[in-house]
Amino acid sequence: MCALLPSVSFANDYDLGEGTFFKYGVGRKTPDQLGVSQVKTFSVGRQSSLLYILDQKWEVGMWSDTVGNGRKSSGFGGWSMGIEPKLGSFYIHSFWGVIGITTTDTMLSTNLQFMQDLGVGLRDARGVGIGAGYKHISNAGIKQPNRGRDFFFVQLQIPL
Repeated sequence: MCALLPSVSFANDYDLGEGTFFKYGVGRKTPDQLGVSQVKTFSVGRQSSLLYILDQKWEVGMWSDTVGNGRKSSGFGGWSMGIEPKLGSFYIHSFWGVIGITTTDTMLSTNLQFMQDLGVGLRDARGVGIGAGYKHISNAGIKQPNRGRDFFFVQLQIPL
């Protein structure tokens, strides 16, 4: 009877998340925006095994913000760690980490930021995957203003 129940895997294997990923997304609409098309983000990174059930991600990218009102575009780079349990080809992940941004503005007032990345997706046995997620960036109240930035993204991952 146990063979009929699905199992969740945390094994460290390339099909569990190791690989290069590409993310494209839009910023969550805020009251001072006309539409989500005013904030876009693109990043590339590498996910690999860190410890038995922990993975790590290195990511670099940028966002473009054309809203105005003291808001600016910026580049970023960061590191995060998290978990990514699997149920067959389906995965869900939660990562937390630190990033540095190149340009502060009325949304983010410090160059050092913290991030949380939540996502779901499908990945085949070769490690090729597609998913969707949400990323939050803020300075955790170190300095005001700290409105934070929120992005919804799609992710493509390949085992390179």
